[in-house]
Amino acid sequence: MYPVELIANLHGDIPASRIYELLELVGLKDRSKSKVKTFSLGMKQRLGIARALINDPDFVILDEPTNGLDPQGIREVRDLIRFLNAEKNITFFISTHILSEVEQICNKVAF
Repeated sequence: MYPVELIANLHGDIPASRIYELLELVGLKDRSKSKVKTFSLGMKQRLGIARALINDPDFVILDEPTNGLDPQGIREVRDLIRFLNAEKNITFFISTHILSEVEQICNKVAF
C-alpha cells in the first residue's frame, strides 16, 4: 500500500492536497508512490507522525518516537517534533525512558 492510500483510507474525507502537504512536511513527498513495506523504520515513524497530524490536532501523544532509529533518524524525528511545536503550535506528550532524548526535545517534563 502506498503512504497516500494508507492515510486516505483512514480518513475518507481528507483531500489529497492535505495528504501530500503532510508527506512533504515529514520529508516523504518523494516517496509518495513507494510501498510502505520498503520504508526504513525512521520513515515509518515519520509516516506515523503524518497520520497523527491528518486532522490538524493541537495535541499529539507519541510513545517512544525515536525507538530503534539510527542517529540520523533520531535527529530527523527530533527536529520534526521541534518544528511542529514551534511553527504549528502543536503540543506533544512524549512517553520515553531515554532521559537524554527528553532533555533534547522537551521544554516541560513530568514524571
